[in-house]
Amino acid sequence: MPSFPWRRPIYDDLGFSQILDAKAYGAKGDGKTDGTAGLWDTHFRAGGTAGTDPTVKDCPDSEYTIDIDRFPEACQNALTALVRCDNYTEEWTIPSYHGVLPRDVDVEFVCDEGCARSISDWRSAVDTYCGNATWHDGAAAGVLGSFVSQGINETCQTDKKTGKYCNDIIYNFTLSESIDKMPTNELCSDYYVGRLKMMQASPFSYYNRDLFYENALKKGVKRRSLSNVPTTAKDSPFPSEPSEPAFCLSDVTYTTKAGDTCDSLALKYSVSSAAIFIGNPDIRNCTDMIEGVSICLPLQCKTYKLQEDDTCMSVAYFTGLQPDDIRPLNPWVHELCGNLQSATITLGRVICITPPGGEYDHDVNTTNSDPAYSEYADKAVPPPSGATLATNTTQDCGRWYTVQKGDDYARVLVQHHISLPLFIQANPSVSEGSCTTDLVPGRTYCVGPTREVLTQQLKPVPPYTRFGCFAREADTTNRSVLTLADAQHVKPMSIVACQSYCLRQGWTVWGIQNGDSCFCDNQLRMDSQIIDNSKCSVHCNGNTTNVCGGKDAIEVFSDQDMIRVQYASLGCYSWKSPDEMSVDACASLCTVTKKSDFFALWEGKLCTCGRAGDICGGKGVAEVFTTKNKNVVAG
Repeated sequence: MPSFPWRRPIYDDLGFSQILDAKAYGAKGDGKTDGTAGLWDTHFRAGGTAGTDPTVKDCPDSEYTIDIDRFPEACQNALTALVRCDNYTEEWTIPSYHGVLPRDVDVEFVCDEGCARSISDWRSAVDTYCGNATWHDGAAAGVLGSFVSQGINETCQTDKKTGKYCNDIIYNFTLSESIDKMPTNELCSDYYVGRLKMMQASPFSYYNRDLFYENALKKGVKRRSLSNVPTTAKDSPFPSEPSEPAFCLSDVTYTTKAGDTCDSLALKYSVSSAAIFIGNPDIRNCTDMIEGVSICLPLQCKTYKLQEDDTCMSVAYFTGLQPDDIRPLNPWVHELCGNLQSATITLGRVICITPPGGEYDHDVNTTNSDPAYSEYADKAVPPPSGATLATNTTQDCGRWYTVQKGDDYARVLVQHHISLPLFIQANPSVSEGSCTTDLVPGRTYCVGPTREVLTQQLKPVPPYTRFGCFAREADTTNRSVLTLADAQHVKPMSIVACQSYCLRQGWTVWGIQNGDSCFCDNQLRMDSQIIDNSKCSVHCNGNTTNVCGGKDAIEVFSDQDMIRVQYASLGCYSWKSPDEMSVDACASLCTVTKKSDFFALWEGKLCTCGRAGDICGGKGVAEVFTTKNKNVVAG
């Protein structure tokens, strides 16, 4: 919508613009997409109308094109009559916002009086000869022309004082973050409010497709203190089809009241605010619910309200969850948790920290089922004679099954009363994402492990080595000790937490500063400066027994026994010294003759300096390195 300086906030993530657009598009509960496959060039092409699927049979120039035979002949002639308008208007046979036209379209041609008159004549003829006839979906015969007529009215609207097109004026409005921040002289202007009133008055405009326009008109009317200005959208021109009552899984409904929000209802009824929004299409704004709407409340769970600085790590810390548990309980959260905050604008701040509806306990010993079918076996038994076990399948097993051709994981699990996580623990060759394809016909799998399998799955924390306390900024160039300078400020922070984060990213060296900031790398960087351990005295915010750096110091660790250090070669240097050599003589030779910053006196008589060679490491030759950038000079 090029002519409006602000429409709605654009969210990261999110994935939620699709939800907003889908909700906005199904206006007034019609539950359909108002579109058409009918086009025009010099005539209207009477193809399928709103609610149809634009397949081959709906396309012009096809033998299947026309659904027009349903109408009397006189009506057919009226529908296919010549319309004298700019060809660009052929695109206006569906609901859309009509703003500034593309550069290659002349607004004077579009707004030619002859076009408006031609459309008006076409609509009059259709009304006369088609009467109450409708398309197969119940839309009036002249619905296409009504959309085009609305497009012309909006596009050709002009300011009464200046004669300028309103679209051109609105296009130059101040860019604003929201309706509330729009300047009053723009929001309340005659051309802006006039445009919104024009859209509100017609069921063929985009007004009933996006709450932005209704909200904008309400704000404008309020600021101008106008009275008797309707703001409610008109019903869709497409009749609603009878639909079955919506299914409500919880069987608990609620009628919204003034002041309700997704967050307030989520906290009151112990449910997720996102589940309220996503599960109820009639809720189009989580913070501004329409009063009197019946909604289905989702399944209950234990909830947590996100704070403005929360991350998945901090949520896990405060709730006792693992960071990887948050997404399965709240499927709208992205894999890397990057939309946790941005999505709250749309979905609210209340999340589930336990499974909605309660946790499913698959162990049939806790149900009324036969206790003989516990998913665990009491004792291990040998596999069947001649069986070929799947790779790495546990031997601590009391029940075995040989996979047959055509088996899938669901059949195996249900038949043997074992959960998928336990089945994968007992049979590591099967992965969760491809459990059916991982099953090999003819191979034998454990379907009743003993409880010893659980203890086998415990993995020790990988060992690490501490390499000391390093200055955060070693010189005036503000270089970091570790490359990954964008620190991860996580809650809770500990040596293991930082270690886990860095190792998952493929880094082998990690460092912690100020008790809360985690840095990663594969080596110490040049100019790293080790300092006294007293400078690293801040305890980790997630484990007070750990020391996690200091205000200007990083505690450095690695999973390797020896830490790699970045260095630069200064080249290969040699110098054949005279029989009598001294420090002064070597310094003079290397500095004056070889112009080198370095020299070395070996065994009191061998002076090495300033000659670079292609090969280093031989007798009387040394390759010199430095770990300080200031010492790196051109060869």
